[in-house]
Amino acid sequence: MNFGKCPHCGQVINSVRCESVTVGSFPQTQWKGVSYVCPNSTCHAVLSVQVDPIAVRADLLAAIAALKQ
Repeated sequence: MNFGKCPHCGQVINSVRCESVTVGSFPQTQWKGVSYVCPNSTCHAVLSVQVDPIAVRADLLAAIAALKQ
């Protein structure tokens, strides 16, 4: 059972909304990212941001496939 609470609104968080963002040191390096957002309809506080692990995996597999050709 999850008892984590949003630090902004104080509601218990049982799920999060994921939103696409761009992360990096602009404009030199940019990656696809994801932000984890409070699902409360009146809050939407950003709880965390990270490089999108699914996009990293896809980019890595594409680079490996390109090396094999």
